[in-house]
Amino acid sequence: MELGLAILVTSFVLSLLIVRVLKPIAYWARLVDKPGGRKRHDGMIPLVGGIAIYCSVFMTSLLFLEQPIFIRLFLLAGGLIVFMGVVDDRYELSARFRLVGQILICSIFV
Repeated sequence: MELGLAILVTSFVLSLLIVRVLKPIAYWARLVDKPGGRKRHDGMIPLVGGIAIYCSVFMTSLLFLEQPIFIRLFLLAGGLIVFMGVVDDRYELSARFRLVGQILICSIFV
């Protein structure tokens, strides 16, 4: 159980640190959510949470897990999904393009 707690704490702390690092970069790269339409928040919200979570899981898995091929494929597919999400957040991809991309990424496991 101690190893599980160490993994959880490491991933959590890394996520917090990465969000702090990426937040100013998100404003610079215009990777922000602007209010309007259905969005009722105030001000621009940086869209870096998914990137931070993926990076922390990636780094934690490198530190604590063995790296058999299925773990590497999982991390590769996860990274591609995160990348597509970032591109979608920035450029608003069509639903068809996202679906085709997600199907292709999922085929990595098949």
